Amino acid sequence: MSMVFDHLSFFYNKGQKDEVKALDDITMTIDRHEYVGIIGHTGSGKSTLVQHMNGLNLPQQGTLTVDGITTSDPKASLITLRQRVGLVFQYPEDQLFEETIFKDVAYGPKNLKLPPEEIDARVRWALQAVGLDADTIGKESPFEVSGGQKRRVAIAGVLALRPSYLILDEPTAGLDPHGREEILSTIHHLYDTNPDMTIILVTHSMEDIAEHAKRIIVVDQGKLVMDDTPHAVFARRAELEAIGLSVPQVTLLMQRLKEEGLPVDASAITVAEAVSALSAFLQGKEA
Repeated sequence: MSMVFDHLSFFYNKGQKDEVKALDDITMTIDRHEYVGIIGHTGSGKSTLVQHMNGLNLPQQGTLTVDGITTSDPKASLITLRQRVGLVFQYPEDQLFEETIFKDVAYGPKNLKLPPEEIDARVRWALQAVGLDADTIGKESPFEVSGGQKRRVAIAGVLALRPSYLILDEPTAGLDPHGREEILSTIHHLYDTNPDMTIILVTHSMEDIAEHAKRIIVVDQGKLVMDDTPHAVFARRAELEAIGLSVPQVTLLMQRLKEEGLPVDASAITVAEAVSALSAFLQGKEA
């Protein structure tokens, strides 16, 4: 099963003087159990792109088909689509409202009119999946836990719908370093332990993308301009800088060392890779 974009285009204010082409002829496929990072400067179209994935926006040209559901088909069930494609918005904790965490996570399954025992099982699984215990934290107010825990509760609320695709829009925005690491580790754990789940991460952080994603999609002015592995994308530094993006800081460091004449491997995109490359250089120098 997969998510197939076929020459998809979308306009804001279509047919008016201030018409804007937000997405321009997007063609790509996202397969089951991929970890995809989407990057692009503000206004590039990346948010519009992910809003198509669960039917918040519908194609005006071309099609998007998710696991056999063509979103623009008048007969398509958007309810079914949104159960399969879970979208976690930026600052999702702003949408928490129940008196306990357990009740908040149970809200979605209750709306599906599932049996009580199924709701209970889903809430427990979802909280466990984000590293929280239903019997302890489940009884607490969602407004009295840390920022990182609130974010994980919000993610659990989406997971309780058992989506096949989990889209996270800037999931670490506004968190301190500890909270950021909590969320990123949680997301990666979800990917590692759920072989049928696809993760789609939208972020401005090149470091987060480099550390976690297996594939990077770059969007600029509504067009898909790059679609490759993280190493391949970040090797195109000049092209990224030309559209207002960057490479991870450690990649920039290694590339500048190479430009200064040091014989180091400049392909590193994570701190661990840079440490390994520098260690190899120093060992070779000592030899």
